[in-house]
Amino acid sequence: MRQSCIFVAAVAMCLGLLGAPVTAQDAISVSTPKTLTQNKTLAQKKTTLKYTAGFTEEILKNDKGEAVVSLSAISYVRDGVKDRSTRPVIVFFNGGPGASSSPLHMSAFGPRIRDKDALIDNPDTLLDAADMVFIDPVGTGLSRSFKPDELRNFLGVNRDATAVHNLIAKWLKANGREASPLYIAGESYGGYRLAVMSGQIAKDKTLPGLKGLILISPSLNMSESRDMGQILELPTLAAGAWHHNKIDRKGRSLEATFADAQAFAISTYAPALLKGAQITDAEKTEVANGLSALIGLPAETILKANLRVDSQTYLETLNADKDQLTGRLDMRVVAPKAPPANPNRPAAANDPSLGLGKSNVIKSALITSYLKDELKFPASDDYVSLSLELNFQWNWDDVNKDRQFVMNVTPDLAKLMNDRQDLKMMVVGGYFDLATPVWAARYEIEHADIPLERVTFNAYAAGHSVFNPADNLTAKADQIRNFIK
Repeated sequence: MRQSCIFVAAVAMCLGLLGAPVTAQDAISVSTPKTLTQNKTLAQKKTTLKYTAGFTEEILKNDKGEAVVSLSAISYVRDGVKDRSTRPVIVFFNGGPGASSSPLHMSAFGPRIRDKDALIDNPDTLLDAADMVFIDPVGTGLSRSFKPDELRNFLGVNRDATAVHNLIAKWLKANGREASPLYIAGESYGGYRLAVMSGQIAKDKTLPGLKGLILISPSLNMSESRDMGQILELPTLAAGAWHHNKIDRKGRSLEATFADAQAFAISTYAPALLKGAQITDAEKTEVANGLSALIGLPAETILKANLRVDSQTYLETLNADKDQLTGRLDMRVVAPKAPPANPNRPAAANDPSLGLGKSNVIKSALITSYLKDELKFPASDDYVSLSLELNFQWNWDDVNKDRQFVMNVTPDLAKLMNDRQDLKMMVVGGYFDLATPVWAARYEIEHADIPLERVTFNAYAAGHSVFNPADNLTAKADQIRNFIK
């Protein structure tokens, strides 16, 4: 199990149920009655979208019926639609564990997005094509904790997936959208969550309107061997070396370099690692030279690592000549090497493309202001964008008994895809994402008995957060529009 990937893959990183203001004694699923209708003019789309924004909160309780913690959803429903039964609903969530939906909500597809320290109308919002629900799992967003000592009881693989699954079902029912075409998008660990949910959906035959799954930079197999991890990371390492001019590009594009590394991994690198201790010195030297030409490290360094340079060492070494640390979530990002801001957490948390600083929790005053002042939603504290404190408490033992010792969730995806012949899947990732390498997701899906004729794969010149305005968000948003048609 690659601990750094489990940790960082996570980070990357509503018109709701009407009810009284939320208290610890409220029913299992409640929401604020406050909604807001706004007119927005999206210049790029040359249209005006009128919509209703809503907030839904679900209270999770212990065995005694006492409120312990909440999770929430923020939704945007377009007004003036005559037949909502045919209008798609897209549900988004991010990963972590411990990450809110804010990258997808406030930096990609919501009607308002961040532009430095301000909010602007989003010309690439998907609201013209679908209604949207952004879910913030337990401990993130505007989540509240009523019994902090019991919080960890709700931080686990199955319980987390069940809570999100239930919230989706309840939102659809409360809003009369059970017949609407439903698409669920999970980013990073959110892809893992979506796969776990797929097993629950297949077993319980829920969410009958589900038409598509969108896996964004997904983490799907937490139990792959070290050697397999090295093989699947190789093209991403080559992409990073290409970007930083650490290799001879030979006139090759990023895509061609990535493909060359894949071919080398299959034809040469994988067979070499499979030989284990049986490999000869001459073979090792030949492979090391080939790797050096692809990833930009000296062959001697690769040989000393027994052909297996771990990802953190690579990130610390690739730009060492400039005394720089390379980003894991986005290998295009570099920062001067310096003592870790917080030495008491994993080295991966000091990723310059993550930007944590000393704290293990990132809160957003800007998003809080948007939700509280502009949308009039309840906010007693700042919006929690990311919490590594939750990540560190995550219960990985809370898994399906059928895969208790093998944390590969692609069989759950396969079960649902084979049960529902009209269900399709989109898988997207970034060439510069070393947290959840794009080839790793494709490899797992291609080896999981999933009908590939209903799967679309897209790789972008991007990092972990592939839906980024700086990386041609418009074209990617259009691909999602085409997917949900």
